Amino acid sequence: MKRILKFSVFFLLLSISTFSCRPKKFNDIGNEPSKMQGLQATWILSHAYVIDEAATSPDKLDITDFYKTKTLPTITFTETNFTAVTSGTVKNYFGTGSGTWSFDNNSYPTSIRINYSNNVKDTFLLGSTIRPTDASLKLKKSFYYFKKGVKNIAYSYIWEFVRL
Repeated sequence: MKRILKFSVFFLLLSISTFSCRPKKFNDIGNEPSKMQGLQATWILSHAYVIDEAATSPDKLDITDFYKTKTLPTITFTETNFTAVTSGTVKNYFGTGSGTWSFDNNSYPTSIRINYSNNVKDTFLLGSTIRPTDASLKLKKSFYYFKKGVKNIAYSYIWEFVRL
């Protein structure tokens, strides 16, 4: 009888220690953040780069100081519209400065499509994920040339904006 009692206590302690060492279940981290809401803000240029894409080993040149000689571009995205304040900037790469925008894919965007107020369309590649908690927005625009009927990339601009 004593033996059965000792065995029962041992088995009880063993099972308690086994089940108490189980990892805790993960809590739900919530819904996936909206990329659409992540872009909706006012952004101001913080860094700018140009890349010579046609070179054998493309160089990235920081041209931020070039932009700082004048007013820095500011972009505001709302639900479907955008406004770019480019007056007084060194160079305007944002068309008429107003229009509508959309992602190529609302769940997993890789680019922003712009439809300017004069109905000209443009596309900027996203350089990073954009969520409501992200403080920066990276846009890339590439320019091409044709050689013997083949489209080749010449150079690209990368603009890094910070959320205001």
